[in-house]
Amino acid sequence: MNEEAVLSGIKVLDLSQYIAGPYTAKLLADNGAEVIKIEAPGKGDVARKCGPFPGDNPDPEASGLFLVLNTSKKGITLDIATGKGKELFLDLIREADVVIESYKPSFLPSLGLGYDDLSRVNPKLVMTSISNFGRSGPYRDWEATETTFQAAGGLMAISGDPDHAPLKAGIPLAYYTAGLTGFTSTLAALYYAQESGEGQQVDVAIYDAIPTNIDWRSLVWSMDYPEKPFWGRTGERSGPLFGFYQCLDGFAGCGVDTFSKLRTLADVISPELDNEEKFGDLWWGYTTHADDLEAILVPWFFEHTKQEIMELAQERGAAISYVATNQDIIEANPQLKERGSLVELEHPRAGKQLYLIPGNRFSEAGYRMFSAPLLGQHNEEIFNSWLGLTKDGLAKLTKEGVI
Repeated sequence: MNEEAVLSGIKVLDLSQYIAGPYTAKLLADNGAEVIKIEAPGKGDVARKCGPFPGDNPDPEASGLFLVLNTSKKGITLDIATGKGKELFLDLIREADVVIESYKPSFLPSLGLGYDDLSRVNPKLVMTSISNFGRSGPYRDWEATETTFQAAGGLMAISGDPDHAPLKAGIPLAYYTAGLTGFTSTLAALYYAQESGEGQQVDVAIYDAIPTNIDWRSLVWSMDYPEKPFWGRTGERSGPLFGFYQCLDGFAGCGVDTFSKLRTLADVISPELDNEEKFGDLWWGYTTHADDLEAILVPWFFEHTKQEIMELAQERGAAISYVATNQDIIEANPQLKERGSLVELEHPRAGKQLYLIPGNRFSEAGYRMFSAPLLGQHNEEIFNSWLGLTKDGLAKLTKEGVI
C-alpha cells in the first residue's frame, strides 16, 4: 500500500456518525487524506453498537459496521458541547481543510459551530453537512431510517413482485449513495476552495439519494402522465432473459437483451435459440414467445453449475453471471484477487479481518488503508501535533470530561 495517495496533505475532521457521513470520510481517508474521527467521550459513534461482532460477542471496539466505515482514520474524543471542547474544536478547525458532520441541521448552529461560525475561523473550510432531508424544505427536521428513504424516495414502489408487497433493497442503499455524493461533492468544493480561496458548505440530503438515482422514472412520469402515470414493480425479471434461473449450485442472472446475443448461445444451450422467426423480436429481454424461450432455458440452467454457466456465456459475449454469495466474493473471485481488491488488516480488538479497498486505481499513486481507531486512540498524537497540548494538559481535559 502506497502511503503517498492522491489526497495526501488534505486534513479532514469527521464529526459524523452511522453510515453516510463516515462513508464519505472513509473514501477520503482511503485515498490518502488525514481524517480525524471525532467521537463523544465514553460513547463514540452509534455504529459501534451495530455489529456484527467477532464471535457474536458485542464489543463497541469491534463492530463490523464501524470497522468497515472508519478504515484509515485516526480517532480522538472531544465533547464539542462544552465550553472548552468548543474552543478546542475551533482550534482544530483552523488547521483543517474539511469538516464532515451528520447532525440535525439545527444542532451545530445552536452551539455556535454552524458553517458561518466556522468560516469566520477558517474562510477556506469546506463543510460537508449530511442530514436526512437536507437543510431546507418542509421535511428538514423529520426523522428517517433507510426504510423511510427507500419508501418515500420511490425505490420500493418499483421493487418486488407486482403481486406482493413492495421490497426494500438488502443494503442501506440511501446511506451509501449519500456517502458517495458527499465524497464527490467534497472533492468538488475542495477544488473550488483551492482555486478561489473560498470555502463553502455542501448540503447533502440522504433522502435525495433515492429519487435522484432511480434511473429514468421521473422522465417516464413526465412523458406519460396521466395516460401511464406509474411504472410499477416487475418482479425478479423484466423478461425471460432479464431474470434469474436456478442452476445446480445456486442461481444465475441473465442480461441478454437482443436476438443477436441470444443466438450466440445456440451452440451450448440449444440450436432452437437460433430461430429468428420465433425469437427475432427479442428486445430488452422481452419476446412474444417467452414461454417457448423459458422452456429451453430452464432445464439447461438447472443442469449446469453457476461457474460453468457464466464462463460459457461470457465466452460468447452474453452478459450472464451467477448470483454470488459472500463466500464467492471473498474466497473464489479471481477478478477481485487479480486487482488486489481484498486486503487483510489487523485490529487490536477485532483481530485480522478482510476488507475491500476502493474500486478506483491510479497509475501514479496508491491507496492508504489501516484499521479503524479505538475510541480516543489518537488523542495524544493529534492534540499534540495539531494543537501542541502536553500530556498533563490532556490528562486534565480527560478528568474534566472534555476529551
